[in-house]
Amino acid sequence: MADRAAALRDRDAGRFVAHYAPQIVKFDLPPPLVYGGPQARDAQVLQAWFASHPGGPIDYQIRDLTVAACGDVAFCHSLNRLGGALWFRSTLGLRKISATV
Repeated sequence: MADRAAALRDRDAGRFVAHYAPQIVKFDLPPPLVYGGPQARDAQVLQAWFASHPGGPIDYQIRDLTVAACGDVAFCHSLNRLGGALWFRSTLGLRKISATV
């Protein structure tokens, strides 16, 4: 979670999407709002979204992170703030697919 947040702040789209599994389904802020599979892992989509914001680091905070984990799966939810004014809830379902992390 910390590396994803740092990648977003640093505008590092490749590092951010590197955390995604090949079969990801995600619901996101920029349209089309729902992405799946290879399209969701395309760093160029996120990079284009970064380009729509003024230069420099992106102001992004994760608040009230809650993690429930058991075995190879975990679920996280938090309140996130983007750019000082936009608050949104994030919910992630995670699955361990490699022990080399």
